[in-house]
This record gives sequence, C-alpha cells and structure tokens, in this order.
Amino acid sequence: MKEEKIPSLTEKIRIFALGGLDEDGKNLFCVEVDESIYVIEAGIKFPDNKESLGIEFIIQDFTYLVENKNRVAGIFITHGHDDVMGALPYLLKQVPCDVYTAPLAVKEVQKMIRQEHITGVRVHSVKRNDKKRIGKRRVVFFPITHAYPGTFGLAIGTDQGYIVYSGEFIEDYDDLDDAYRADFTTISELGNEGVLVLLQESKGAERSGHTSPSHRISPKLLQVLETHENKRVFVSVYTQSVYRIQEIIDCCMASRRKMVFYSKELRDLVGRLKEIGYEVDPSLVIDPA
Repeated sequence: MKEEKIPSLTEKIRIFALGGLDEDGKNLFCVEVDESIYVIEAGIKFPDNKESLGIEFIIQDFTYLVENKNRVAGIFITHGHDDVMGALPYLLKQVPCDVYTAPLAVKEVQKMIRQEHITGVRVHSVKRNDKKRIGKRRVVFFPITHAYPGTFGLAIGTDQGYIVYSGEFIEDYDDLDDAYRADFTTISELGNEGVLVLLQESKGAERSGHTSPSHRISPKLLQVLETHENKRVFVSVYTQSVYRIQEIIDCCMASRRKMVFYSKELRDLVGRLKEIGYEVDPSLVIDPA
C-alpha cells in the first residue's frame, strides 16, 4: 500500500492583497514563501467621479514592498489591461526587479520603462506552459482564455502544495486561436500534484453561474459589412480589448474592406501585434493623414 506523503510544515507562507479585493481594479497579491516575495499583478483603479473629483486613477500603498524590496523575487503580470498592469511603473520606480508577462504585454511594459526612465528591470516573456525557477521556487505558467492574447495563470510551488492564481478568465470551450486557448491539462496536473490554495479575481464573485462568451462579434460585424457594402462603417472599440480588435481586422480582411486606424494608440497596438506574428494585410490599411 502506497504511503500518503505528509506535506512539510517548515515553510512560512503568507498571502495577502494590497488591492483588488471587493473592488474593480487595483489588483495586487503578495505571496511570501519564507524570505521570498512574489508579486502578482499591479493594477490601477478608476475612481467614482462622484466620490473622487479630480483624481485620474488610484494605486496601491507600496510601503511594505518598498521596505522589503530586496526580498521581491519577481512581479507577474498576467495580461496587459490597466486593472492588472497600470500601476506597474509606479511600483518599479521604487522596487526594481524582474517582470514576467505575456509576449504582447512585454512590449507594453518595455514602453513604460523607457517612458519613465526606469533602470534595473528585466522583462521576461512568458510562453504557453512555461516552467521557470524564480527565486528558490518552481513556477508553472498555464494559458487561459481572456480578451488579451497570451494571458496566463500561474502556480508557485511549495512543500505544502501549489499556490495557484487563475487570473481573470473567460469560459469559452469553442475552437480558438492558440494565443487565446486555455490549457486544462496543465491545470488538472496541478490539481493532481496538490494545491494549497487557489486565488482568483474577485470581480463578479457575488454572481452565480457561468460567464457568457459574449466577446465574439464576428458574425454580427460581417453582416453589417455585407449590408453596408458601399458605405463607411465606424467602429468604436476599447483599445485594450485586443481580441475584439483582431476580430474587426479579420472581418475587414475577409470582406476586403479598407481600414483606417484613427488613433496613434491603436496604430501602435497593431504594430506590436505584427511583432508577435499577427499579420495585417498592408494593402487594406489607409493612412489617416
């Protein structure tokens, strides 16, 4: 008969949040294993205009991390949205350390670092199912489905089991591009190996049931383009909703419709998408000038 392995209780583990619990944005978890601190997310929160007039956004109190900056093993940014990444430059100015994030978000972080003249920071690109030794711990990354390509969850190995952070995800089991496809095999393997605690985004936690995969607009947009074949179609889109932007571009290419990316922010995003392998037909792109 196989003896059940008794987990070691010698490690000192502390888990706490500096933001993001019961609020929309300002996400930041701290996971301490002995002397190492692993920081997960560093987002901003947009205030209620009725309560915080004149304030553009809110960031966390970084005092604890600044006082213990020599113990920070790394910062993990699961995707490139403001609620998980917007406060990163303010943290890195005071706690310069390695950052691990998705391939597209790497471009965003590097841009932040250049603009803010931050030094002493290395940015690492996390690929699907990467396993890295960070600090003294094994960290397993697993892909999840989200509106941002390359979004991942992560599991920090301890003698008492994995500390798993799922990140913000969408439940979508249909066929997806590899950059958006979740990997349930790795997640199952983590469960079999043993999980100490599962951490998740708390937004919407009070609502029961499944999330609706309402992020797909291709069928409706193709119908609009077909119905208005000889007319201009204007689309307003949140720039950080990369999946939707890619849907719009794909529909235009499928319909051979000319595209104008009106804002510089959107043009820069399309340029970064090209750098990670997403192709946009240049013959269909019109200069807004």
